Amino acid sequence: MTDRAKDGDLTAQQIREMLADRVETVLGRVMPGAQWRQTATQWRCGGPHGAPGTSFCVYVGSHAKAGRYRDFEGDPTGQSGSMIDLIMLVRGCDQAEAFRFAREEILGYPARRALTVEERRRIERDKEQAAERARERERRSQIEKARKAENARELWRRVGPVRGTDGEIYFRELRGISVPAPCRFVPALRYWVEGSDKKRIDLGAYPCIVTPMIADRGGQASLTALHLTYIDLAAPKGKLRLTHPETGEGVPAKKFRGDPADGWIRLTSARPVMAVAEGIENTQSVLDARPDWGGWCAGSSGRFGVLRFPGLVRRVVGCGETDSGCAKDAAGNPVFKPDGSPLVPADESLRHAARLWADGGRRRVDLVWLTGDANHLTLLPGRAASGRG
Repeated sequence: MTDRAKDGDLTAQQIREMLADRVETVLGRVMPGAQWRQTATQWRCGGPHGAPGTSFCVYVGSHAKAGRYRDFEGDPTGQSGSMIDLIMLVRGCDQAEAFRFAREEILGYPARRALTVEERRRIERDKEQAAERARERERRSQIEKARKAENARELWRRVGPVRGTDGEIYFRELRGISVPAPCRFVPALRYWVEGSDKKRIDLGAYPCIVTPMIADRGGQASLTALHLTYIDLAAPKGKLRLTHPETGEGVPAKKFRGDPADGWIRLTSARPVMAVAEGIENTQSVLDARPDWGGWCAGSSGRFGVLRFPGLVRRVVGCGETDSGCAKDAAGNPVFKPDGSPLVPADESLRHAARLWADGGRRRVDLVWLTGDANHLTLLPGRAASGRG
């Protein structure tokens, strides 16, 4: 399928736009048995073959990524694909067959032949409507991004220092590390989850460590989101433990507020050698051991590839953990690498990002691994290293 079309026919891009406008229809045809958990902008299940869980996300409605999916477990980098990619993934077909299936079986257009006048009119009408709705989604998305960014900035104006609070006890006594420089503290911040009726449920207010996420936009550093760590000093490792009142499942102690898409957490300014880890505690652990290094973190394992480094950075040390869990297939079975070692999602995400950080071989990138809790800081440089690109 090319992006050129005959008179009245459809281009590949137009088919993608129409599928994005009919995500629920696509999912009904391609994944009819999936156990979806639905919100206004996302449908979630356990995988492309419908396993239980929420690691497989499809964006719908007014979301800017409507018509795309992300598979956080099957694809540890969290990279997304279009509805055409989803058809290829689930049906095990090539792109040509996926476009044929989309065109004929989902959109209801005939196989390639001379089109009738009415068919041409319907195609033109559908193309115009899909393009208009795509523009409307983008407009609403920009409004929502601006709202989220202002929400994050409003919270940032209310935060206070960490020192002398439960936040300092969390870092120094429970985690055994220094207080990261950019972190701030809120004594009581509300924790919200989304209910089955798509309305927010208030789980209460709890102490929270707040860290800014910075993006480079137009050459300017801009606060786009906040990384939130809810704490409970009586809990293991000091992380707040809550359960969803409807599902009984645990909810994360760490959340984002704002639009974290292209932002990352900068614990220091850029330096010639930069340490990179998934979490704030991991990164600060490395900085305590190597105060001459700089340190940034992604906020989650699927976001390593978001980080970009200025030219003054000559070496990046990516820090993973040896106990970060084994990936599982659609049936829930552990997945192993060809050498028999476990496939660790964060491990694979880190390897993927290392190729980007190497900047075509112009920057040295090393991968090291932390044994046990990251704060024990035992580095195993021999386990994996990308060398120079």
